[in-house]
Amino acid sequence: MAIYAPSPELENLDIEPALVLPALFRVVQTWGLTNAETARLLGLDSASTIYAWRRGATRIGSEKIERIGHILWIYEMLHSLFGEGAASDGWPKRPNDGAPFNGRKPVELLCSGRFADIVKIYEALFRKTQGW
Repeated sequence: MAIYAPSPELENLDIEPALVLPALFRVVQTWGLTNAETARLLGLDSASTIYAWRRGATRIGSEKIERIGHILWIYEMLHSLFGEGAASDGWPKRPNDGAPFNGRKPVELLCSGRFADIVKIYEALFRKTQGW
């Protein structure tokens, strides 16, 4: 029997971009992601949307809000597991032998462009925070 982490229920919420984007931009800055990596993390075709969001986007679709929610939870779970500082903030760019990374850096999966990869990481970290 597989155990899955509960998904943040964001799909039906009308969330103001001004409330979530500053947190997202702090996370990607902390992780040291480039604009190109950030675009892939968010499933965007180009970084130009990121520039528009930084200038004050008016709407963000529910799929992007759901991605952002998972990314913010990943950040929080890393800090819960490893504390504040380099151990948690540098985690995405360090090779990881655990599942689902198999020796790759988590940032490779995070920035694959596939939301399913972000969910895999979210679920793996959730299991760790729960002691599974």
